[in-house]
Formats: sequence, structure tokens, C-alpha cells
Amino acid sequence: CCDSGNSRLVKFCAQRYHQWGSQLYIMCLSFREQATLSKKLITSDEFATPIRHVGGVDISFWKDNDVDACASLVVMEFPSMHVVYEHCQKIQLTLPYISGFLAFREVPHIRILVENLKQNRPDIVPQIILFDGNGTLHPRHFGVACHLGVECDIPTIGVAKTLLACNGIPGEKDVREMCAQHLKTKGDKLPMTEADGHVSGYAVLPTAKGSRPIYISGGHRVSLDTAVEVVLQCCIHKIPEPIRHADLGSRDYIRKLQEQRRHGNAS
Repeated sequence: CCDSGNSRLVKFCAQRYHQWGSQLYIMCLSFREQATLSKKLITSDEFATPIRHVGGVDISFWKDNDVDACASLVVMEFPSMHVVYEHCQKIQLTLPYISGFLAFREVPHIRILVENLKQNRPDIVPQIILFDGNGTLHPRHFGVACHLGVECDIPTIGVAKTLLACNGIPGEKDVREMCAQHLKTKGDKLPMTEADGHVSGYAVLPTAKGSRPIYISGGHRVSLDTAVEVVLQCCIHKIPEPIRHADLGSRDYIRKLQEQRRHGNAS
């Protein structure tokens, strides 16, 4: 019995060592690439005006499955928020999720959608893409929105539903309490100030109703103030329309595929 218990313990430790060792290796490689790409990041406004189209990207997962997913890209007229393009693609995310390195798991799949749009519909390539994730509000000021922007050379904005507390920024619970006290109407914002005084993003109240903020940060070729302005013009509900429609589209795509599988199994 004792030998059996020791054997199980050794096996468990070996599995965890392999898992943690693999993640550490991925983090080292990712850290190096992030540092290289971040040198190309532009945090000032460099995009064509007036803005005619904005894009939104999102990834949704199969239920109880963190590998099989659907990547979605939506393009909308600005500021009418009329959908002019949407495309969903079934994908598999083979890299594990590691906090601070989400881009290496998701961006390669989103990049394919963006490049396909550039090739097939250059007339509606958005001047700015909104990403469901962080931009410069990130431990190394290079979140998933920045990564996508640099990789695709396209202006981007990060819009996160939860706060990635880092660099001395208070935790989300404390930030939400401050927002409840100080943010009263749509567009009110609270700076996410790091320990050195640098403002890397804003907690913003996206609608007149509700009290939960979204966290906006500049990505590539979009300044922080412009990022807030553009996102607010895209907000009818809490989540800006381009991201909300991308999310709805990806979930609907998954639902239809699952229905097809069920019907196939039944027949």
C-alpha cells in the first residue's frame, strides 16, 4: 500500500514537473519575442481619418474544452455600427494559457482572419480593430492588442472585461469600489496609474446604466485618449459593438457546429 502511494506520488510529481517545465520554457521564449516586438510598438495616433470602419475580434470555446474554439472577426461601419463583414473559423489552441502571454495562444489565429480580410476585401479593412483583451495595460506594456497590431501592422485597441492588476495598479476589487464611488455616467473614467505614475489604461463606465467598468488601453498606433473616445462611440451596451458581435457570432458558430454533430450522430 505504501509503495503504491509512493508510486502515485512520483508519477504525479513527474507530470507536474513536465507541465511546469514546459510552461517555463514557453514563457522564456515568449518573453524574448515580446521584448523584440514591443520595440516596434507605436503609442501615438497613426491611422487614416475619418474613421469609416472599425473591427472587433473574439475567440469562444467549446463547452468544457479549452482547445477547440472559434475565432471571429467582425467589421462595422463607424459610427453607425452597421455590420458589413463577419467571418468565423474553427481553430485549435494548442499552446496553454499563461497569464501575460495570451497573445502567443490567440494572435496567430486572429492574424489569419485579418490577413484574409486584407487580401479579399481591402475596401473594408478597418482603420482600427478592437480586441477583447489588454493593450498597454499589461505587465510589460505589450498585451494581446499590441501584439496583434504590430504583427498585422494595423491600429488596435485593448478592451478587457476584467482587470489585469500589475505594476502597482490596485486589484480589481479595490478598483471596482473606487469606480462605484467616482464613476456616475457614461464616459466617466478612472486612470490605471502604475507605481511610477505612468497611466497605462482607464477603467471606463461604458453606459449610463450599471456600475461595472471596462478596462481600455491603447494597442498599436492608437493613443490612450483616442482609444477611450473610439470605444465609447462603439458602446450601446457594456461591451463595444464590434467585440460584442464577434463574440455572439463565434458562439452561434459553435452552437451550429454542435447541432450538426448531434444530428450526424443521431443518424
